[in-house]
Amino acid sequence: MADKTYEIVNWPASEAFLADHSIIGPVYDALTDRAGTNEIYTGVQVEAQNVFCVVSWDKLKDHLDYINDAENYKQLIADLNKTRADVNVIDLVHAQFLSDPRSTFTAPVTEFAYLTPKEGVAKEVVQEIILKIVDHSNDPKSTPRSAAYGSLLEKPETFLLVLGWTSAQEHADAIKGGDLGELVADLRSNVDGRIVHAKLTHGNVVR
Repeated sequence: MADKTYEIVNWPASEAFLADHSIIGPVYDALTDRAGTNEIYTGVQVEAQNVFCVVSWDKLKDHLDYINDAENYKQLIADLNKTRADVNVIDLVHAQFLSDPRSTFTAPVTEFAYLTPKEGVAKEVVQEIILKIVDHSNDPKSTPRSAAYGSLLEKPETFLLVLGWTSAQEHADAIKGGDLGELVADLRSNVDGRIVHAKLTHGNVVR
């Protein structure tokens, strides 16, 4: 799946969006009509009142071309701004995954773990731990239900690990002990990390 580029973006939600999630519809429609897009997932962050979106592009250039298409992109931003509490605040990155991440995005809750090796820790050490977590998570008998990982294009030293859960609470319970708990403890000792959860929907109907 490394040939696909995933745009992962979130921003503080406007009062209008919180009252009516459907106002993001024109943004979804514009992206759907754009050449180079594939699956689009929209939703809300669990920890904060943020809009959360994942867009699959054929390649990074397709997204950059859209940004540089002044007329059409201007309309997208106008529609997007209706969902934003602050038009100056947005968190946007691109990632490429080493396996198909789509089943994590259709889980009830998706965990996004941004993981950067601590100073003095080799990237290969962190990658080995992540691989063990992914293998554990993709075992049909385990929780979470699925996992994939890759790297951020803007920060190649940072891994992005995505996991599909039934809830954020399931995630919290699963890492309290057992094999997964030990792996996560090992990971935490070797990385500086940031974790968020989002409830995503494939399409423009936001949960």
